[in-house]
Amino acid sequence: MEEKERKISPESLGFTPEMMAEARGEATRGMGGDAERENALGLSGEDQGAGGTERGGMVAFFAAQTVETTPEFPQPVTDPSGKIFGLFTYTLMSKLAENPQVTYRQLSQSILQAYSGLNRTKPTPLFEGDLDAPVFGMEPGDAVLQWKVAMKDGVVALAAGMLHRVEPGTKLAVLKSPLDSIDDAIGYLEVRSATNLTSQALPAAFAGHSALRMEEIPDGAYARIAEMAVNFELAVAKAPDADGLSEDVARANAALEAIAADGKTPLKLRVVEPGAPADIRFAVMRESDLPGAAAGASTEAALWLLPPSGEISLETGRRPPSMFTSDAEKLGAKLSDDLVVISRAMNLSRLAGASDFRRGDVSVTFSIQRANEEELTPIEAGNVPVLHPGDSIFVSAKNESRKPVDLNVLYVGSDYTISSAEAPIRLHERDELPDTGLFTVSEGSFGNERLIAVLSEAEQQSSTLDLGYLAQKGVRQATRSAAAPEGFAGLLDDIAKAPATRDVKRFLDKRGSKGAVLVFPMETSPAAN
Repeated sequence: MEEKERKISPESLGFTPEMMAEARGEATRGMGGDAERENALGLSGEDQGAGGTERGGMVAFFAAQTVETTPEFPQPVTDPSGKIFGLFTYTLMSKLAENPQVTYRQLSQSILQAYSGLNRTKPTPLFEGDLDAPVFGMEPGDAVLQWKVAMKDGVVALAAGMLHRVEPGTKLAVLKSPLDSIDDAIGYLEVRSATNLTSQALPAAFAGHSALRMEEIPDGAYARIAEMAVNFELAVAKAPDADGLSEDVARANAALEAIAADGKTPLKLRVVEPGAPADIRFAVMRESDLPGAAAGASTEAALWLLPPSGEISLETGRRPPSMFTSDAEKLGAKLSDDLVVISRAMNLSRLAGASDFRRGDVSVTFSIQRANEEELTPIEAGNVPVLHPGDSIFVSAKNESRKPVDLNVLYVGSDYTISSAEAPIRLHERDELPDTGLFTVSEGSFGNERLIAVLSEAEQQSSTLDLGYLAQKGVRQATRSAAAPEGFAGLLDDIAKAPATRDVKRFLDKRGSKGAVLVFPMETSPAAN
């Protein structure tokens, strides 16, 4: 089933392409630019509930800006029998299923972080109103991901599935009581299959426990997530046929198939047919044939690596990576390198939200200092700021946990570059990092970019974890002519190595260090004229 867009054609409403281009240029996302974005409902702060609780409040979530379309496709994408859902609706429900005890602001941030992990830079959800209110009036708190065990047809059936991040490979501790500590586990289960709302598991040997017999699982037992599977797979859709470019399309698709088959490229690659849901979509086109092409644009066929939406634009900051297709050998080598780069950048974002710190243990805040201004404005969760050359980014952090925590700040560019924004910082118990400058936006790469804060628990007297080894150069557009450590640290090590033999990686592991990844999406654009 192909991805479809929910939309009404602008032309059917009397809007010309030029009018739409102008509207996109004027649209802002969250905070940013020279002025705040006006809220879609025309509400004042008092109307939104920000002035108090006496009159009640109002919160509005929007799947996209008014100039954007929204996609729908079968979900989860790994399930051939998945039902069709809108991207925003499915993501919203999955985040609520994971933990309903959050505020609307935390929920909005988790949605944006999920989009980053899906390589979705468009559409841009919008969030308005009293975002610090608890969702549906529930008391905020740490969700305990556990479910009552039921025996059915020789397997353990659970009322939890993909929406709850219970996927094949997930390990669950079997507890006699829902109040037991995970250290009281009498054994473990491994999820073998899952739908959106249900899953089936079988006893498994794990964490020093031998596999239970089914009859050893007591009535009324609960299964609690012990290790969460994180999928590091990169799905790539083959290029559809193109008029007059059939040979180039064939070369591009053959190069992709060869990479998937040889097993030597350090990434887990899944090839799907044209139009199927994917992280990257192939398209073979001549730049000169694209809307907005400049005079003298190349007439040579090129392979373009498009986002999941299939959108292609030559606008500054929105131009996708590309490579010429005439030389099969050079094409295969460059494509292999570029897919590894893209996969590593995406996998960092995929860890977003998969934190095993308790609520309030560690906090990180990024702030913006606009050019020629002294005041710092915090980037609020759920907002996607727009930055211009001369704007600066600062970070502050607080460690309320009982162990040292290492903070690494990485910057992922629109071309999938990964760079360290600052030397790694160790926060000791009850330690606080004041506002610290990271970088100033300069003329150069513009587009949808991400700040990623990586938090990792450390032992006393140990060396500070430095993730500089994750740095990489980005992918460009065509122009004319060792033993892995356990727990969270092991996940980061695997991103660098990009293992090709494993579909999922363990995240929650009581034997390894705790960790968390926080993703803050932003957009950089040239200064307004």
